[in-house]
Amino acid sequence: MDQNNRQNESTAEQAPYAPPQYDAVPAPYAAQPPHQSQQPFASPYPQQQFGQPPYGQPFAQPNPYSGAPLGKDGQVPLSAPLYGASPVQAIARFYKKYATFSGRASRSEYWWISLTFVVGFIVLGLLALLLGTQPGTDQPNAFGSVLSTVMGLVMFGSIVPAIALSVRRLHDADMSGWMYLLNFVPGVGGIVMIVLMSMSSNPQGARFDKWPNPPMGFGPNGF
Repeated sequence: MDQNNRQNESTAEQAPYAPPQYDAVPAPYAAQPPHQSQQPFASPYPQQQFGQPPYGQPFAQPNPYSGAPLGKDGQVPLSAPLYGASPVQAIARFYKKYATFSGRASRSEYWWISLTFVVGFIVLGLLALLLGTQPGTDQPNAFGSVLSTVMGLVMFGSIVPAIALSVRRLHDADMSGWMYLLNFVPGVGGIVMIVLMSMSSNPQGARFDKWPNPPMGFGPNGF
């Protein structure tokens, strides 16, 4: 009896029963060391990053003929087309490449020359009509004679470079220069040439260039 009373007293002196804490939150997952199976594979070889281009843009592929290296003066050499040429640059390259039928010419080179000649001859024609004739007659005066002579020399001296420029423009669109002969087809020849001269540049037209050391498979001996 006394032994039972002592056991009850000892039990009453013990701490009350503490239920398990089910709401206890374990340590965050990020703070725990990852399992061996979760660790990323560490490759001993450098990995190349492959990225998708933005939507609507093609993959950028290197092309040794997409542009020309700059010369020592920091300018595009005459052997290469000059994209985005200014009127002064187009006129200078037009006469410097007087009879050069190889290579390419950009659209800006061609159309600045065409616009310059059209506007120039219209202005000179108006001057000859207004100031180049004797009063009351159709006979040219001294100014009209000089102006007509200058116009004739410029027109005659520009025949060869104009044909060469057209051939180079055809090359830039990856077409043979012999297509210039379509210009002589009666009726539609001129319209066809306007369409061909307006075509965008094609990198494959580099096969008409004269590069000193073209890569294997490119240039005049390949492609």
